[in-house]
Amino acid sequence: MSQPRDWKGAKDPAGLFLLLWRYVSKMSRERLSGEVELPLMLAPSVRAALAKDDPTEAVGSLCDSLAAHWDPGTQFMARRLRASIALAAMRGIDDALLAIHPRSIVSGMGSSTLPSWLNDVRELRTVGGSYAANDELILIARGPFARSPKLALEEATFSLVDQFAAVKVIDRTSFKEDGRSINVTVKVIDQSTDCGVGNRHDRAASEIVTFVPLAENGGDLVPVVTPDGKVTFLDVVKGVGYEPSDILLKAVQECPDSDIIVAPELTIDKADVEKVAAGLCAMSGKRPRILVSGSGLSRSSVVSNDGESGYPYNEATIINGHGATLWQHRKVSAYGMLKSTSDNLDICGGSTPPQLMERITWSDSITVADVDGLGRCVVLICQDIMMGLVSQLLQEFRPDWVIVPILDSGTSIGRWPSKRAEDLSGMSEARFIIVSSLTMKHWQIKKYAGDEMGVAVGPKYTNRGDPDEPTGVMAQVTPESAHRRHGSIRWRSRTGWVKQK
Repeated sequence: MSQPRDWKGAKDPAGLFLLLWRYVSKMSRERLSGEVELPLMLAPSVRAALAKDDPTEAVGSLCDSLAAHWDPGTQFMARRLRASIALAAMRGIDDALLAIHPRSIVSGMGSSTLPSWLNDVRELRTVGGSYAANDELILIARGPFARSPKLALEEATFSLVDQFAAVKVIDRTSFKEDGRSINVTVKVIDQSTDCGVGNRHDRAASEIVTFVPLAENGGDLVPVVTPDGKVTFLDVVKGVGYEPSDILLKAVQECPDSDIIVAPELTIDKADVEKVAAGLCAMSGKRPRILVSGSGLSRSSVVSNDGESGYPYNEATIINGHGATLWQHRKVSAYGMLKSTSDNLDICGGSTPPQLMERITWSDSITVADVDGLGRCVVLICQDIMMGLVSQLLQEFRPDWVIVPILDSGTSIGRWPSKRAEDLSGMSEARFIIVSSLTMKHWQIKKYAGDEMGVAVGPKYTNRGDPDEPTGVMAQVTPESAHRRHGSIRWRSRTGWVKQK
């Protein structure tokens, strides 16, 4: 049977939390939820243990405190007492870690005087994404960052996850899509000016997002249809004379006060991103906090001898206002355009095949970016948002932002990306940002009016600790004018938002 002396080998209290999690998560819920009155001296001894600087001493003292009240009996009441004592220790560790949680730091609640082990754990997260880790489990900062998490009594049942405000345990081996394992990693983006993303107390939870379509003219993007065996591929490449870096930098200069600027799928390549980064670096004064520069095809290579396809990745690069690369996302799920869609596009020169398949290497990795000054972010590219895995990502990581560059003939309320975001909006506190180019409108045989190129969808429900967040709202975005080819929305404003149906 697990008992306090077995846990003294933990590296620090964060590592001890993972051991305690393994212990309590296997318990029957009637035992775990049936808490009992704790010994009066337990709480102060837990606080005293966690106040120690040395991590080994903190763990040893905490385990000794638990052992002093541990009843090894086999009766149900003894089991209930052990469960309650273990939960009390976990809540104590959670309270300590709350001082270094991004939510506390942003709100100014973090303590300036911390025990040494807590500073070390903070550094561990900054470098590796988690407070503690073992072969399967990681202990991360609980999302969301910009708003309050669910509280212990919000559900009409007992929820172990909701007992803790600062931390969340993730089984990193559990993420799969269509039978294949997906590597989900957490990357922390700090609040440094040059290489991170700064905090803005005046904008917390009411950020400005700017949508930039980039490709709008008929020749900006070029469809290339190629039969290959039983598959017909559709490649979308940049057209002659199309300079997305200039367009994106112009939008940045016109919207320097935006928190997030987003551009669409397959509209920009690596060389363009480098030009944008150089332009941002040369700017002075205000600039956006992050720029999701859209996506493009990475350089393809010849088919390799080890059996790899040599196909390019569909890759999005996220940079900060000074041009530093923060992280990248490679598309996990390639798009297959059905005949019902391609029949209305003048791209095949005649009859269309049953499906036009995107020719890319399918990535098996997703980055959850903990942008401490802005919120937890997940970037998905177009078809990625349709994956079954997305529901698990939302429920496990509770991101603040899900940003989705797509390739379509624009996008608006009622179209597939909007409907998918609405379906997902009840699963977490996430805000969805979806942006499309407009070039594909020119490929259409049956034309339609309108330049809608962006959709923003908010969460369907809010937590009790966050009553100011409007529920179930959404907005569609068009370019501001013939000369300012971008559009912006501000969260929690009264302009541009409508209720979900």
